[in-house]
This record gives sequence, structure tokens and C-alpha cells, in this order.
Amino acid sequence: MTFTPVVVQRSRKRGVLTLVFCAVFLALCWWLWNKEPSGSAFHDGEAKAFAPIGGVFFSLLAVQAAVRLFDRRPGLIVDTLGLHDRTTMFGYVHVPWSHLAGIHEVRVKKVRLLAVRLKDPAAFLGRWRGWKRWSFQWNMDHHGSPVIISANTLACSFDELERIVRAGMAAHAAA
Repeated sequence: MTFTPVVVQRSRKRGVLTLVFCAVFLALCWWLWNKEPSGSAFHDGEAKAFAPIGGVFFSLLAVQAAVRLFDRRPGLIVDTLGLHDRTTMFGYVHVPWSHLAGIHEVRVKKVRLLAVRLKDPAAFLGRWRGWKRWSFQWNMDHHGSPVIISANTLACSFDELERIVRAGMAAHAAA
């Protein structure tokens, strides 16, 4: 059984929607910061506390979305070597087929995510330091796997993503 590598691009439409989303929330943060006091110190204090935090968060998210919008590299490559994932904010993550134990669906509210089960998650976590390691550990604690792939940033559906990864697993098992 021969397996043709599959390249899945990032969704440009979703990238533009993320930028629009960030612009709206940045405008809201600006408005909260500049609005006149209403007489209720509690609500004014909340607005003044939220505005800079939200401004920083949505500014960073907008920068990341803009960079990804102009990045022409694929979001996911499934080939004979394994999974090459660029869908997360961590940059590039490679999972060789020999390290992969399986996949399963994870739901966060109504969003379907693909969790990649690893044979030795501790060894995978040992490769990372700092906030990346913390984030992978958080995924492990909450979803049972450090590697989570979302179809939301890809130009394919969740079902298609799952089919592609399962086909790659089957091709590797047959080889």
C-alpha cells in the first residue's frame, strides 16, 4: 500500500475572521478605557482593569493571526515520516509514526479536536521547555494527549482531518 503525502493548507478565511474578531475586541477595549465614569465605581474599576489586559491579549492574537495569514507554509503535512503540525501557536511540531499510539476525538464545548495519543508522552514533554512544555502538559492533563490538532485553522473539516490521519496511520502500519 503506497501512501501519497497529504498537505493541508491553513484556512485564509478563518485567519481574516480572526483579525476582524481582534479588531472588534480591541475597539471595545479602547472604548472601555476611554469611557466616562458612570457613577458606579465597581463597574468603572472593572472596565479600567479589563481594558489594558484585553488590549494586550487581543493585540498579541492579532499579530499572530497576521503573521500566519502571510505564512504560506502548510498547516499540516501527513507523510511517510509522520505528522508535521503547524496549526498551533507553538510553531512546528513533528510526531513520527513510531511515537504515535492512536488518535481520538476531544470535544471542548462544541469544537471537535483531534488528540494524538503518544506511546511515551513523558519523552515528548521532555523535549520542550518553558511555556511550550507547560502548554503541552496542560493538554496532557485535560485531554489525555500533549498534541491536539484543530481543524478550525485548517482548510478542511474535522472529519476530513481525521480521515487523513487515519489513512497515514494505516499506511505506516502496512509498511
